[in-house]
Amino acid sequence: MPSPRTSLPSHAAIRGAAVLCLMLSAVAAHAQAPAWADGRSFEGPVTLHFTAPGRTARTVHGTGSARWLADAGSARFVLQADEPRTNTRVHLVFEGNITGSGWRSAAGPVTLAVNPDGRITGGGTDPALQRTLAFAGVVHETTLHLQTHTALARAEGGLPVGTEITAEYALTRPASSLSSAGEDCRRQGMNVVPSRSTGLPPRGTCP
Repeated sequence: MPSPRTSLPSHAAIRGAAVLCLMLSAVAAHAQAPAWADGRSFEGPVTLHFTAPGRTARTVHGTGSARWLADAGSARFVLQADEPRTNTRVHLVFEGNITGSGWRSAAGPVTLAVNPDGRITGGGTDPALQRTLAFAGVVHETTLHLQTHTALARAEGGLPVGTEITAEYALTRPASSLSSAGEDCRRQGMNVVPSRSTGLPPRGTCP
């Protein structure tokens, strides 16, 4: 028969349990994050279309990147573009929260969201910068296609009031090691068993 005496855990044991809970919580949060939000950068070409009152429309080509930098359930979305010939640079940062079903930026005059199917939507007017923005696109693990539209309500950088700028991002990145191994094994009708030491399946092997 078990002894009726109750023993209290030591402070060390309590600390150990707390650390274990934190570790389990971190693993669970990571497992819920969408594949496209693992911090790796999408990169590729960006096409910029300029239309301005009284001026000839112009199209230029540059490069861009995008990524979600996740940290304990929150995530910062960073979008950049660079076209040196016209000295055009884009640097947009949205703070937000990420879950297994998508991502949504924090409340503000301009917002952005990614639905569970990867569809990107958003927009709004920034009264401080006097810009109206709109976003539409889709993201998957290895591709991100995004169109941004910016309308200027004040002259800026040599561009007159009423200028509209449309940027078309066609960004890609390689599949992660884990997803690539999983796809190879699924084709063979097998399951991936992560290595105990690295958490990743052995390269080129299936269980």
